[in-house]
Amino acid sequence: MKKGRNSASRTLYGFDIEGSKFSKEYVERKFEVLNKKVNILEVPVYRFIKPPDKIDNQLLNWFIDLASSYDLRFTAHADDNINFVVDYEVDEKDKERVMAQIKVAEKIDAMKIVFHQKIDEGDPVFKDPDKLPVRITIENVPSTSPFRVQEIAQKYGFGFTLDIPHMFLYGVNIGKEKEVYEWIKHLEPDHLHISNTYFRQSSLTTSLVSLLKGDLMSAFVKLRGDFHLPLTTGHINYRKVFERLKVPDTIIMEISTTNYEMLMKSLRRKSKVEKGYEEDIRYLKKLLKVAEKVGRN
Repeated sequence: MKKGRNSASRTLYGFDIEGSKFSKEYVERKFEVLNKKVNILEVPVYRFIKPPDKIDNQLLNWFIDLASSYDLRFTAHADDNINFVVDYEVDEKDKERVMAQIKVAEKIDAMKIVFHQKIDEGDPVFKDPDKLPVRITIENVPSTSPFRVQEIAQKYGFGFTLDIPHMFLYGVNIGKEKEVYEWIKHLEPDHLHISNTYFRQSSLTTSLVSLLKGDLMSAFVKLRGDFHLPLTTGHINYRKVFERLKVPDTIIMEISTTNYEMLMKSLRRKSKVEKGYEEDIRYLKKLLKVAEKVGRN
């Protein structure tokens, strides 16, 4: 069995702490709501770093103290604009910038740290991953082939983070939407990002009209983008994904709490965001059983 694979019963799963919404109040609420419902959270470690690449130890110590009261593990997400593999000559400032992200991940005892990979060739900022305190993983983005990112990860000994919506958007962008489900069989992720999205594009004006009317589903369905929607809301058929997916040991649902709020308003539900979390957790558990049944764990 490949290192990083696990049975569904031992797969760690949870949600990301959204960097765009990061505040003490938001983080405290996320811990409180998700405690005992999930077993892992992905932390935007860049929110603990102040220019020029200095760690905010006061904020970091606050987070560590908060986390000590909960039975949760962590993965980390670096700044979206930082590539770990680059196509230029690295200087000390580049190394300091990357290392600051890694050091925060180490401090929170993260299992792995994710870097977006926006270019498809180059050399790593740090060439020996075994000497780093946290496992490095690189993630495909909508502009990069998941196969190429996986190849780079394997070449340098990094982990591969497969972002499912990014993969579908890449496939649509190159005119191979129908082939994406087959791609999944040939990918071996070490970490997974999941959410849903729409990618059959229509008029922006039409979508804005729907949005103003409070009809979230009609608004998004006419656009193309990485919308971080709940797992059952969008064009991605996650049952088909998990029938083909080699399930890694960690899965993060990157779903916007704003979308939960807007979707429930659109559906005229009175439920809170917590209901959205619970529905996606239940659905993910079903998907893991699907993967286990077809032998993809």
